[in-house]
Amino acid sequence: MTLTVPTGVFHPGLFFSSGVLATEIEQRRPVGLTVLDVGCGSGLLSLVASRAGASVTAVDINPEAVRATAANASANDLAVEALQSDLFASLVGRRFDLVVVNPPYFAKDPADDAERAWFAGADLGYFEQFFSGLGHHLVNAPHPGRALMVLSEGCDMGVIASAADRHGFRMAVTARRRVWLGVQVVWTIDQRGPGQI
Repeated sequence: MTLTVPTGVFHPGLFFSSGVLATEIEQRRPVGLTVLDVGCGSGLLSLVASRAGASVTAVDINPEAVRATAANASANDLAVEALQSDLFASLVGRRFDLVVVNPPYFAKDPADDAERAWFAGADLGYFEQFFSGLGHHLVNAPHPGRALMVLSEGCDMGVIASAADRHGFRMAVTARRRVWLGVQVVWTIDQRGPGQI
């Protein structure tokens, strides 16, 4: 695929996390599924899901990222709906079969939209926001929706898993890949049913 990445937008070619999650999306063959790419950056995950037969919506708080995703989809003759949105803010009432996210996880407050690709807030508040909104945007039936999240092995999983648990989600390791800068882990995120732990 052809991918143009403007300055200030997360570059998937310089890091391994997006590639690891892209491989997981391809392996799941999401033909006919509705997929939401949260924090789409330059659109790699969106393009991979669209090429695999999914109906894709991509959101990012950074308007440059939204423009890049739309342009990259067009350049590759793929259909992707690209919207500017702070997480789920622009998606009221919409639900998806699969949500994919390569989130920021460094504990620092971002100074601008470009830094939001890296920094999740000094208290990692990004994850509280993400999990508090996720359940409202996953389909319920006949097959409950789920999310895929890629994280570096060195990030603060205690805080992240606690946020997931508070909002009724279970996280389970789906894939673990050793890459040059360390280990990237893909997590499957499912809603807990009544009485489940």
